[in-house]
Amino acid sequence: MCFEERLAAIAGMRTQGAAEVGRAAAAALAEWVAAHRGGTSETFLTGLCDAVVRLAAAKPSMAPPRHIGYRSLRLAARLADEGQPVDRIRDAVAEWVRGHGERSRVALDRIAATGAGLLEQGPVVVHSYSETVLRILEVAAGRRGRLRVIATESRPLCEGRQMAERVAAAGHDVTLILDASLATYLRGARAALVGADAIGAAGFVGKTGVLALAVCAAAEQVPYYVAAETSKVLPPPPADRGSATAPPHLPDLSTVSLEESPAEAILGEWMPPPGSTVGRAIFEEVPARYVTGYVTERGLMPPEEIGALMGA
Repeated sequence: MCFEERLAAIAGMRTQGAAEVGRAAAAALAEWVAAHRGGTSETFLTGLCDAVVRLAAAKPSMAPPRHIGYRSLRLAARLADEGQPVDRIRDAVAEWVRGHGERSRVALDRIAATGAGLLEQGPVVVHSYSETVLRILEVAAGRRGRLRVIATESRPLCEGRQMAERVAAAGHDVTLILDASLATYLRGARAALVGADAIGAAGFVGKTGVLALAVCAAAEQVPYYVAAETSKVLPPPPADRGSATAPPHLPDLSTVSLEESPAEAILGEWMPPPGSTVGRAIFEEVPARYVTGYVTERGLMPPEEIGALMGA
């Protein structure tokens, strides 16, 4: 597929996690780089910047396209500042982007090893679908045997059902619950474990329900872990960048916008009464104070250390 086709496919991804979206974004950017030969370093940087902006817009709630784009632009800008020819810049960016898939797979294995060590025999509560959380539970099944896992449906798309199927296939005992009943099922749980779509110094963004789970976990004194590759850490804002780390016209990639669901996905066949509105939020932010630790390929990181990764 060409860049435009891959971009459309990314925009259409509805139940996939941010790690999968990140790999798709890297593949799309690799296609863009491969299609742009000739020109100057300036025209290459300008075109790359436009491609990165479009990738970020395709999934506005997720950090990996922003992280991958920022790192690619920073690499290209550094080589341009050194006076490298455009072909050298293009080849270096292509090599880095193509390597994202393997880096992601290695990171996932490391996260799974760390995360599995945090889980005890008591119930573990999960929310939404997360490839990273699933991999942790698969490794835990091999190390510790069968665990009781409580999975929310994760409305309105109910991707929690897919998560429940995959976790059961890994060998665990699974209880699928209504989102609204998670407070009841957290009592007696040994951990809450979720994925993330974007991480910043102030907290993280995830599927609607992660905040309610965080608040209830705090009330019940249940550890709340967020499993994520560091490619989900947002880039720094422009004011925090070095003079040669990115083109001066690069837009701010340090924030995400929270996507909303189509109203019909929430309402089904029910028609709301005249004058009423429908809350359509499907992503939300969780303050860092609720997070026990981020399970990353660098180990278990406390929230206060995440800021150091922005722009790393």
